[in-house]
Amino acid sequence: MDVKDVIIRAKNGDKDAFSALFNEYYDPLFRFVMSRTYNRDKSVDICQDVFLRWYEALPRYELAGSSPLSYLFTIAMRLVINDSIKKKADYLSEDADEYISDGDQGTEYWNDINISLVQIQDLLPQLTDNERLIIELKYISDLDNKEISAIVDKAPDSIRQLEHRALAKLRKLYTQQYEK
Repeated sequence: MDVKDVIIRAKNGDKDAFSALFNEYYDPLFRFVMSRTYNRDKSVDICQDVFLRWYEALPRYELAGSSPLSYLFTIAMRLVINDSIKKKADYLSEDADEYISDGDQGTEYWNDINISLVQIQDLLPQLTDNERLIIELKYISDLDNKEISAIVDKAPDSIRQLEHRALAKLRKLYTQQYEK
């Protein structure tokens, strides 16, 4: 799919084109929001709000610059932050790993590592906000450093360094907590 062509068609009122964009970007956006809220219904609401805002902004949306996914993640981050200010995020629900998992992996794979996933989720709050965000964008939402860079407005080298520090901290925390 040529994203620029589809966006141009959507900007010109083609609802099928916007539907194609929705189908392309919904899953990674949902996984990211779910990793932040731990609540399926809230995540669905936030994702719908993100796409509604994008649809309303399409006439002003510029094709040059960041990718559409970066744009959507930026809106989603703001909505999640606004929501968390209103109410503290819920605890990890039993079905959260289903939505956080990589779509290419089978359910057996995730069942095998369910305990580790929950343990790592429990450790994430011990990271700084930036470290946690980078880990979630990279490993839960499956974005590359260029996309993450556009979302958090940092250089790709800074993203790599932050990721490296966050992973080292997670390894240390995991060892201290679970490998005694």
